[in-house]
Amino acid sequence: SEGTPAGTASLSVGKLSIKQSPTVKSTAVNENQARLKINDDDQPPRKSKRKSKYPVRKKDSEWRKILTKDEYKILRKRGTERSGKGEYNRKFPQKGYFGCRGCKHPIYSAASKFPDRGWVAFDKCYFTDSKCHVGVRQDLGGLEIVCNNCGGHLGHVFYGEQHTKTNERH
Repeated sequence: SEGTPAGTASLSVGKLSIKQSPTVKSTAVNENQARLKINDDDQPPRKSKRKSKYPVRKKDSEWRKILTKDEYKILRKRGTERSGKGEYNRKFPQKGYFGCRGCKHPIYSAASKFPDRGWVAFDKCYFTDSKCHVGVRQDLGGLEIVCNNCGGHLGHVFYGEQHTKTNERH
C-alpha cells in the first residue's frame, strides 16, 4: 500500500492496518496504568485553534482525502464499526503488527490479537521507551483508546473479562 516501507506487507483492518517488521515491544496496559494516562487534553482538535499533542497533525480536509468515509467516521469522529463487518475479524496473522489506519503508527503485535465477538480484539499494545502507542481517555463511563501518534479513535479498553492472561481487551 502507499506509504509502506520496502520489505513490509500491509493489510487493511477496519481502522487498523497490519504490517511486518515491528521494532517496538508489546506490553499489556493494566487498569492502573490506563487510569494514570487518562487526560482530557488528549482529545483531537475539534474546530479550535488549540495545538494538538499528537505528532501527526492534519486538517479535516486532509484526513478526508486519505481515509474512506467509514474510516473517517471511526478514526476522526469516534464512530463504531458494525459488529462483524471487519474483513480481518477471523484472520490471525502469525507475524507483523497492526498499525493505525490514519498514520500507520504501530499499535498492536499480530500475536496480541485474539478471537472476540464481532470486533478485532487485542490484549497488549506497543511501547517505545516509556511511551505507550495507545492513549486512554474517559468516555461516557468507559475508557476510549486512541492512537498516540495522530489521536485517531481505536475503540475502547475493557478489564476483568478473563479472555486472556493480561485480563484486558482492546
